[in-house]
Amino acid sequence: MNLNLNGKTALIGGSTQGIGWAAAKELASLGARCILLARNEEKLKELTAELNAQSNQLHTYEVADYTDLKQLETAIKKILSGTTVEILINNTGGPAPGFIQDAGLE
Repeated sequence: MNLNLNGKTALIGGSTQGIGWAAAKELASLGARCILLARNEEKLKELTAELNAQSNQLHTYEVADYTDLKQLETAIKKILSGTTVEILINNTGGPAPGFIQDAGLE
């Protein structure tokens, strides 16, 4: 099976820890250019520099908090204005637990 992702761009939400960070590391090791998205800019800078770039990928990041919909929308629009994203890892801490019928649209 060919898992070469050279030339593909991945946007990974919640990428400074846990599942998001693990996904970013794996995608980068397979050759994907990674765009990290999270709310902690210092951690984003640090981790972007740590990603595997053996395929000459230029990894980047954007700062956004998933609970601030305007900030998130602005970051996504900025990302999409300059690149095509082929892989999306929509990872977040998630909404508060509860019944789906009680959840708001946001």
